[in-house]
Amino acid sequence: MKIDLKPSQTYVAAVSGGVDSVVLLDLLAKQASGSRLIVAHFDHGVRPGSDEDARFVERLAADYGLVFVGRRADLGAGASEAVCRRARYDFLYQAVADFKAHALVTAHHLDDFLETVVLNFQRGGRRRGLAGPQSSEQLFRPLLRVPKADIVGYAEAQRLAWREDPTNLDLSYRRNYVRHHVMPKFSDEQKRRLLVICDELAAANRRLDDFLDNYLRYKSYRREGRVFSREWFNALADDQAAEVVNAWLLRHRVADRTSSQIRYIVVKLKTLNPGKVIVVDPEKNIRLTKRSLRLEF
Repeated sequence: MKIDLKPSQTYVAAVSGGVDSVVLLDLLAKQASGSRLIVAHFDHGVRPGSDEDARFVERLAADYGLVFVGRRADLGAGASEAVCRRARYDFLYQAVADFKAHALVTAHHLDDFLETVVLNFQRGGRRRGLAGPQSSEQLFRPLLRVPKADIVGYAEAQRLAWREDPTNLDLSYRRNYVRHHVMPKFSDEQKRRLLVICDELAAANRRLDDFLDNYLRYKSYRREGRVFSREWFNALADDQAAEVVNAWLLRHRVADRTSSQIRYIVVKLKTLNPGKVIVVDPEKNIRLTKRSLRLEF
């Protein structure tokens, strides 16, 4: 399992203490070759014993001679998966900014990839979600083509220690249900075919996203691409408008929305009266004027 890091760059490794991230850290530490590694751990505060995971990761970082940064959030046992994920990534990207890092590195593997595709399909994900999670300049996922079994095999062969999260067996979490009851029904050949389809869709997405990014730069005006002509937007077909809205929101770091959510936003943007506001994120709104659509945050 070879990981290519850019020399003389800083990387923040997200380490939960589970076998996946422990293997990732071991691989990074052995292959860093002049890169600086920061070990980041986020304690959601949703279950008893999570503080022990934090101490384990801190000791692990010290064993490798690496800088450790951690935070506890106390989100509570009732916190949703979405709330936990948002809080975790807010912390991780803050660490990337604080250490002026080149990228965040996570331990998502092939099984995670396929589970995510199935989950996104179930909840009506758009084309990006159906292509599965991808690496980017800011988010490096070097294990995306590595099966979970290979990761566990490496950990056992290297005699690595890791922590087990008991919530991974809780079937009230949708991902756990998919992992334990849906994915085992897929044959290896079906998984291979699904992966090929996802790769083809990801390539098509990159081409379309490049086009949309240039298109938005051309059509937007003022305030770093946050304002558009309402007359121009209303003239778009609904499918075109949906792609424009989704690209616009993603460009300004609004989380990817489902197809139904995007369609709802498009209808509101085309029909609401001037002065109305559509909430698209806890800290971001779209304000409608007579002549424009303005993304405010």
